[in-house]
Amino acid sequence: MEIKVADKSYDLSRLTIVEAEAIEKVTGQKMQDALGSGTAASLRALVWVAMKRQEPTLRYTDVDFALEDVEVVTDDEEAEGADPTTPPSADTDA
Repeated sequence: MEIKVADKSYDLSRLTIVEAEAIEKVTGQKMQDALGSGTAASLRALVWVAMKRQEPTLRYTDVDFALEDVEVVTDDEEAEGADPTTPPSADTDA
């Protein structure tokens, strides 16, 4: 998953357990529910976790942005946009 906020892009493909717990705490939802809920609180929590990686002292209450400035790109959407004539790279020992 990738989150784009204005002109910055954040990779959230690998959430840590601490990040997942933080998202659950601020949203009041289970991690899987928060990711799929589409609520403003869930979106804000994801952006907060993403931004916090680069700004460790950033507080949830300090995160604010225009909804139109945010784009969430899921792994499914990235795969859909891939060129079907290009074989996927595979790290196999075949």
